[in-house]
Amino acid sequence: MLGPLTTPQLESSLDALPPVSRAVDLGAGRADVALRVHERFGATVIAIERSDVLAAEARRRVAGRVTVIEGDAREELAKLRSLDLAIVLGSTGAFEGWWSTLDAIAHVPTWLVGDLVTLDASRTEAFFGPLPTGEEVAARCEAHGPLRARLAVPPPQLLAYERTWARALRAALEVTVDAPWADYAEARSAAFEAPEALRAFEALGYEAFVVG
Repeated sequence: MLGPLTTPQLESSLDALPPVSRAVDLGAGRADVALRVHERFGATVIAIERSDVLAAEARRRVAGRVTVIEGDAREELAKLRSLDLAIVLGSTGAFEGWWSTLDAIAHVPTWLVGDLVTLDASRTEAFFGPLPTGEEVAARCEAHGPLRARLAVPPPQLLAYERTWARALRAALEVTVDAPWADYAEARSAAFEAPEALRAFEALGYEAFVVG
């Protein structure tokens, strides 16, 4: 998956969900999670991805079982109605951060949401920008509805994931150098090998929450 959750962690989060009939995956990548939600619940799932390369790969993978839309997550979400699950895993940047993400999906009854958090509230990691703690995110989630599950990815696992992601990204960019996201991808790939990034990882984690 294009995210640090392992397959068992994803399955654990799906175990915590109530029945799902109509879901949206915002920043869906290759639609791994969207496809699994469809398979698990028989749900209608809409996967939204802004990268033309990833959207094309998602369409190939889902083979018509999930609707894939290439576009901006915020704009496409505003067009959708009657959703009972919103998925945002590693894509809060599409909404400019954790809090604006939670505000954007507040009208959906149930969430599966996750991204980077800081493990040390006393540290400000300028390299990654300001991040809330997992406890702050959990409190904000619980204000929306019952917190059904909480999954954590510790720094070593997160760093290993990012390094693997960077290697895969470099390989992909060799054949998709004209992709609109190439500049971002190259910068991110290089950034995660910088010394300050390695230090920042000591105070970073990834947490995912099932809410509602």
